[in-house]
Amino acid sequence: GILALLAVWEISTRLGLVRTSAFPPATEVLAALPSVLGTATFWAALGQTLLSTLLGMLLAILIAIPLGTLIGLNGVLHRSTRVTIEFLKPIPVVALLPLALLIFGITLQMKILLIAFGALWPLLIQVIAGVQSVDAVASATARSFGVGPLRRIFFVVLPSAAPSIATGL
Repeated sequence: GILALLAVWEISTRLGLVRTSAFPPATEVLAALPSVLGTATFWAALGQTLLSTLLGMLLAILIAIPLGTLIGLNGVLHRSTRVTIEFLKPIPVVALLPLALLIFGITLQMKILLIAFGALWPLLIQVIAGVQSVDAVASATARSFGVGPLRRIFFVVLPSAAPSIATGL
């Protein structure tokens, strides 16, 4: 598959179907790759990309897991927030790009915000679904053994919801 993609790329640029000024042939890109990998600029850009991705994911996790747990455990809160979540969920991240550029410029904060926004909704929805699917018998058993609400969340609810949380991540 990769070889076929490289062949189509090379042929389309050589036949003039794609402008080589915007999209150089695959052979030129592959020939320049070793020299680019040796530059500090490449590694600095890669480090910035990884940093913004990790921070954006961390922010999404820090928001979605507690909020999803709270919404999933409270039926009234779930019904109250369902419309808002369903409204905000399908907004593509690229739609927010112009607004984020105007407010933050091309900064690390802008990248973190966009990554967190994009990662928040799938994770939040999965956390809510996972918390709501916790076995009622397990929760009732913990309650009958005198396990408090906070400990029940950490030792029954979140471990039971872990597969859904992992899916959201």
